[in-house]
Amino acid sequence: MARMGGTMTDPWTPEAFVRFDPINDPTRNRVELVGYVGNTPELRSSAANTPIVRFSLATRHWHDDGNGPVETTDWHQIVAFAQSAEACRRLRCGELIQLNGRLHTRSWVDRRQVRHLRTEIIVDQIRAPRPSAHQSWLPFERPA
Repeated sequence: MARMGGTMTDPWTPEAFVRFDPINDPTRNRVELVGYVGNTPELRSSAANTPIVRFSLATRHWHDDGNGPVETTDWHQIVAFAQSAEACRRLRCGELIQLNGRLHTRSWVDRRQVRHLRTEIIVDQIRAPRPSAHQSWLPFERPA
């Protein structure tokens, strides 16, 4: 129970959401990825002439399947708008990058009336990490 306005109230009631405080919101939609650019970023413009860049990003992780370490590659669909898009359009296939963003799932119905869902990462920040000698923790290093 949360104390709001001097009385105890259930935080999940509709009245509590009316007084919702976005600064102290306990939920987060935040993604941080370090991976390799999978294709040359594709630059487009929105109807309002805002630059939009789309590309894929490969990340890898290791797990033990009982017969030793196995590498698995995950592919992520990345979308960047405005200033982030300007930074992303200079990326090249195979380049190691780090990005911060949020998950977004969109849906659409095609001409055959089939509904599609796609989960993408919307970029907030992007940078190319510069590994140093003490950063042996960087991804894509096979575990010992």
